[in-house]
Amino acid sequence: MADDGKPGAKKSTGDQASDIVGLIVGGVVLLAIVALLISVVVNETRWTFTTVTPSRVCTNEQRSNCLFRMPGRVKFVDGSWFSVTVDQAPYARDATLSHGPAPVVGSVVVLEDWNGRLVSVFDPARGRRHTGQWPNPSKDLLEAAAALAALLAVPALFFFNWLAKAIRRRRSNGGIVVTEQRVRMS
Repeated sequence: MADDGKPGAKKSTGDQASDIVGLIVGGVVLLAIVALLISVVVNETRWTFTTVTPSRVCTNEQRSNCLFRMPGRVKFVDGSWFSVTVDQAPYARDATLSHGPAPVVGSVVVLEDWNGRLVSVFDPARGRRHTGQWPNPSKDLLEAAAALAALLAVPALFFFNWLAKAIRRRRSNGGIVVTEQRVRMS
């Protein structure tokens, strides 16, 4: 019997299989979104309480909780955004300064990473300037809170969807809708 949209109708095997595949794909996508939001919450919360100490420069063996410096040459500039060709490897890194113009094309700068984030750029002509990745407790905490709110919204949406369906099922009994009647007494 084909699914004609009625509550007691049965679905064909092909329809059931496509429903199962749809549920599996939807579940995988949902899990990926949840994992992404959890990683953002953890990373931004951790970064909220990070303090960059510019005087703490990494040694050859050390790579965490210190400033790792990479020399490079400015390749392209567009406002406060610029691209730097790094001397240590055959690749370029992009940076955006939190304020002020970018260094001029061709100038030599030093990119400074803290725990894998490009936090500042040292330009001999202008000194050290922070990028948008420099720790900003209020901004980072706000980003973590937004990701946490989105993470909590996912199960809330499923709960409210389930609740709405449960209410509709209770109100209908075999296709007969039960309505409330109010009795007015004089």
